[in-house]
Amino acid sequence: MSSQYDYSQGIHEIQWHGRDVWLIIEPWGELVVAKMGAQVLHYQPVGEQPLFWSNTHTGPLSENYLDKSTSVLVRDPVRAGAPLCWPWFGPHEHDPSQPGHGFARISDWKLERSVLQSATGDSTKLRFSPSTLISAVFTVAFEIEVHHDKLLMRIETVNCSSSDQSLTQAIHSYFAVADSQKVEVQGLNNCEYIDKLSNNTRAKQKGELTNINAIDSIYIHNGSVVLIDKQYQRKLIIDKGGSGSTVVWNPGNAFKQYDILQDSRKFICVEAANTAHEELVLSAGQKVSLTQSIKIEALL
Repeated sequence: MSSQYDYSQGIHEIQWHGRDVWLIIEPWGELVVAKMGAQVLHYQPVGEQPLFWSNTHTGPLSENYLDKSTSVLVRDPVRAGAPLCWPWFGPHEHDPSQPGHGFARISDWKLERSVLQSATGDSTKLRFSPSTLISAVFTVAFEIEVHHDKLLMRIETVNCSSSDQSLTQAIHSYFAVADSQKVEVQGLNNCEYIDKLSNNTRAKQKGELTNINAIDSIYIHNGSVVLIDKQYQRKLIIDKGGSGSTVVWNPGNAFKQYDILQDSRKFICVEAANTAHEELVLSAGQKVSLTQSIKIEALL
């Protein structure tokens, strides 16, 4: 992107690939957050490869379009960066007409608070909330903390109803890699997982995850993973909190079915999640946080 040479330090409201975004420039590098979905689209520390993959081409990332049958503007979510899946992950449990992965990623958000530390370049903290009410039973906020070699994302949810409420969610991170079939995901050995490509059968991971082609698996896992990319000469240490599932996804040769405009070997999704398999239920007034932290280190 190289926008650090075109903009001064601070927060800029601009258009990026046809989307309204906040561009944050600090001594640690650059960050792009979409106003729709509070979705991190881009994070690039100084001197590093971008952390995230984007489904980019010569035009906009994706277009909003008018449904002629209803005259309603349809908001097309962006397949890039780190979409927020909330307050459900995947299709709605009871109503297939509801948007996949919930309302958060197709709603407008506002920047509530920012703490820029340009003088030292140590860190930047941002807090976002939806511009309008998007749930009758939950309130939600999204926080980002950025350092020169680390990005932390956090979804905070409060049950504002008077009864118990079920919640599923994910931070759907598309990590940029040189070749998804040549990376290694460490930390899932011996974990039980649900294989969504094999009718949700259960299996156990044997060894580290390598030679990744088509995969759509929910690992019963609350620990950390390390993504080793020898071609990019880096490793991503992916920590999480408040999460009982780690989702790993890549469509393999079926990428065109997902409107992916290029070979999907350039990314691998490793997602901090709470899925239906955990049966997370919030009591009235209860607050929970889902966090994903990514630290970038060079391979020695």
